[in-house]
Amino acid sequence: MAPMKRAASKAPAKKMIKKCKTIEQAVHGAESLPQGVRKIIGGRLAFVFGTYKEERHAFQNSVAALVGQALKTEEDSRAGAINEANQKKAAQEAEGATLKAAADQADAASEAAAGAAGDAKAALNNGSAALRDAKAALHNAETAVKTNETDASSTAAKKEKLEALIKEFFTPVKEGTLAKGLSKSAAWVGKNLGKEFASTLEKEFLTCVTRTFSKPSTAWGTFDHIIEKELDQELTKILAGLGSDVTRLASEMGTRTAEVETAKAAVGAAEEAEKAAEEASKHANAAAKEAKAAAKAATASLKQQQGHIAKAGNVLEHAEHALKTFKDGAVAAFTEVEAHTAPPPPPAPVAEAAPQAAAVEAAMAPAPAQAASPRIGMSPAVQSILTSARNLLPSPRILSSPRTS
Repeated sequence: MAPMKRAASKAPAKKMIKKCKTIEQAVHGAESLPQGVRKIIGGRLAFVFGTYKEERHAFQNSVAALVGQALKTEEDSRAGAINEANQKKAAQEAEGATLKAAADQADAASEAAAGAAGDAKAALNNGSAALRDAKAALHNAETAVKTNETDASSTAAKKEKLEALIKEFFTPVKEGTLAKGLSKSAAWVGKNLGKEFASTLEKEFLTCVTRTFSKPSTAWGTFDHIIEKELDQELTKILAGLGSDVTRLASEMGTRTAEVETAKAAVGAAEEAEKAAEEASKHANAAAKEAKAAAKAATASLKQQQGHIAKAGNVLEHAEHALKTFKDGAVAAFTEVEAHTAPPPPPAPVAEAAPQAAAVEAAMAPAPAQAASPRIGMSPAVQSILTSARNLLPSPRILSSPRTS
């Protein structure tokens, strides 16, 4: 049986060339390799990895190892970029958390300041209402004092006037010392008594009084004396009431005056309270405005930081994508082409091939010389045998791919 032969390396296939170009593009940007080395490698990897691994020259193996190390360095660099991007993103997120806490605190402070401003405004409104009430109370107290003064003066005047009537008219008439002009005087007195004491002295009674005192006491009859006694009792009661009112009003005057002073003090205190509340409200509003501005600034800083976080996230995603693309592209291609080995040898020929080869040799032996005759073509059977033999014979060795020197 003839020995089996391994297939020799052949010219790089299009698929091999495409994968090697992917590797060359990655190596072209590898800063771990000098520029001169990158130029030497560029465009020649297909002749390195197109050769079966077991047939590669030492120089080809060196180039393969150099490329593998360069790709490993680039892969590590991309992994390092991911770690750096992770660290930067974590730092940005930490700063964002700090700014978030500051923004939340500023918002809470702003809300608290706004609430304090609202409370201060309510206190100011209450103070203003208290001042209005205090002024109203003072006005009422002063009005009460004036009313008391008026009532006291009026009551004292009524008492004095009644006492004068009794002294200058009723007593002299009753004693008989006054007897002239009684009719006119009695009419005037009755009219004034009715006007001043209408609630106490009835109109019919005053009519009788006017008739009685229109006459001298010497002309009085029994009814006149009854009227005089009744009048004396009524006037005595009226005088007593007026005297009591004068005393009461005098006593109330002190109370009313004290109430005025108290109301004045209350007004002063209310004015001071309103002034303090107004100042407090002013400061509270300013603090609320300042807190709101601080909250707005903190929110703006947080929003800006969130942009930085998003940017750092994009950088991380880009780095992760770059590593994945690199691994799925150049690294995967290198792994495949670096392991490019020869295919297994073809199976051994069957035993029946030997007789057939002998038949082929016999058929191809030179025929004995014969006289010239018209040319006759080979029979279909012979052609079939020749085709089979050629298929079974070893094929010419395909030239190996060019090796870099």
